Amino acid sequence: MLRLEIKKVFESKSFLLSLILGMLIVLLQASWVKKYLEVAYMDSESLVYSRIADVSFLQGWIGQDPFSAYAYMFYLVLFPMLAAMPYGANHFKEHKLGYDKNVICRIGKRKYFITKYIAAFFSGGMVVTIPSVISLMWSMTWLPLIPIDLSMAYTGVNVDSLWGEIFFEHPLLYALLYIALDFVIAGVFSTCSLALTFIVKSEFQIMIFPMLINIFLVELLNYAPGVLGKVCRMVPYCYVSPYSLVAVSGWEIILSLSILMVVTLFTYYYVGRKGDVL
Repeated sequence: MLRLEIKKVFESKSFLLSLILGMLIVLLQASWVKKYLEVAYMDSESLVYSRIADVSFLQGWIGQDPFSAYAYMFYLVLFPMLAAMPYGANHFKEHKLGYDKNVICRIGKRKYFITKYIAAFFSGGMVVTIPSVISLMWSMTWLPLIPIDLSMAYTGVNVDSLWGEIFFEHPLLYALLYIALDFVIAGVFSTCSLALTFIVKSEFQIMIFPMLINIFLVELLNYAPGVLGKVCRMVPYCYVSPYSLVAVSGWEIILSLSILMVVTLFTYYYVGRKGDVL
């Protein structure tokens, strides 16, 4: 059942559309950065040249790109939508057609619930990390495999950041660890779409709602005072991008994701049972 569910979502139009959108952002970013660096290298007397003369492969990767706006667009704007789009759209169609009730009659509520949750988690993680991996592989083909110099002006990571020491000593390991972390974050975002299926009235709302929530939390983070501001540091916005925005510890990330998963599980199961589906 689980293998069939994952195969079905991977062959769906919504998964393909989400993957194409993510790959488009990565390709545009790669093209822009390559052209930017080529132009900068031509002017050896410029301030830009002095800062990028020993540019690392990490800076060509979308996860650490300090030169363009594509990284911001990918991680902090489109990330929730890309993660929620593949499975959310398919689940919404099945619910509207009554397919979910037919499946539950055959396999039972518990197996249906677990299968849907795992498939949603896996599809969301894959659709976000595939473009990130492609971007990293592309960057490694034309930029040197060296760490970013501590004196470089263009880096959002320091020794206090998550995996900060690894970033400077083992940059490739840092990139792989963050790709794994983003897989989990995207998976959690994707599972949010399951509960939304029973609430919203269109596929578009499922795709756009997680992004709107993320933007709301960003604004709350910017203006929240005192203790509330510290709590807001734990929202995915703060640690989803490898180009660190706020120094968040590993334990804070684990707590944040755990809370999101519990809320998602409870909401999906509760709303589903209330709607006489689960």
